[in-house]
This record gives sequence, structure tokens and C-alpha cells, in this order.
Amino acid sequence: RNDPIVRICMEDMRLSRPALLCCPSPPPPELVFSFEGLREIRISSCALRSLPPEVGQLHGLKSLVLITTELTELPAEVGELKELEQIFLNGNFLKTLPKAVCALPKLQDLCLDANQIEALPPFLSQHLRMLTAPGNCMRRPPQFAVPPERLELHGNLLQELPGGEAWGKLRSLKAMGNRLQSLPRGF
Repeated sequence: RNDPIVRICMEDMRLSRPALLCCPSPPPPELVFSFEGLREIRISSCALRSLPPEVGQLHGLKSLVLITTELTELPAEVGELKELEQIFLNGNFLKTLPKAVCALPKLQDLCLDANQIEALPPFLSQHLRMLTAPGNCMRRPPQFAVPPERLELHGNLLQELPGGEAWGKLRSLKAMGNRLQSLPRGF
């Protein structure tokens, strides 16, 4: 039988926090990142730390979820995943993303909560619906080809927000807990 592998899921066993600190889940074998036909990768609460470049060969991947995996950087090869629609990288140690990732044409949802993001490249996707990046270190808001509907940047170091037409179809903005002096005109 040649059914495609649709989903790889390696999530924590819902152990208590002390148990996870004592005995964290092992990372998956690198082979996982080269399965043809993979549509979703969901890994959490393990010491993955990095992704192998082979992840760029998962051309059908639509969802990449790596939560609390100790990632310090995302390889540029993730930018080769032209079908990728969702990226969830919460609770890692990322400082930025590769430009190619922010240029993914079908990217719709990107969550970067509780990392160490200092700055992000411009987002070129025409389909971005949601960007959440609270609890980071950003000093300036990201730029968008088309602004998302939902933008969460609370708990950063922002001093200003762009005004005017820069917000397009924005329906929800969370920006509390920053260093904002005022809101933009027309907001």
C-alpha cells in the first residue's frame, strides 16, 4: 500500500512540568523530516534545537508546528515549502526568521509567541491572516505586503505603530505592554 504519510505527531505526554524538566522527550530522528507526502509536522516539548536542511524537501507540507522545542533558528530551506500555510513556533529561542520564510506565497497563519524575536523580514504573502508574536523583543512592527486580519504584538518593545492605509483589512490588534507613546492618526 502506498498511502502518503499525512501527519507526524510527537507531542509531550502531558507530564507535569517537573517531570518534563527531569526527563524531556527525545527529539525525533532526522529521517522524519524527509518523508515524502508529509502534510503536517507537530512536535512539542522536546530538545529538537534545530531542523535538518532536508525539511526543505517536504514540498507538500502545509502545517509546521514546533512548540517548545528549543529552536534557535529556522533553516532557510523552510522557505522552499511553497505549500506551507501554517507555522507555529511558540516557546522557542528564535531571534528572527529567514527572508524566504516570510515570502512563502501561501502562508496564512504564523505564531511566534514567547521567543526572542528582535526583528522580522517583510511579509510578502498575499494570504497572511494572522501573525501572533507576543512576548518577544521587537522594537519595530513588521511590514506587510497585505496586512493580516489579526495581529498580536503585545509584550514587545514597540515605540510606534504605522498609520493610515498600512493596516488594510486589520480586524484585531493587540499591542498592550509595549512602549507606545501614541496611536497612529486615523486609527
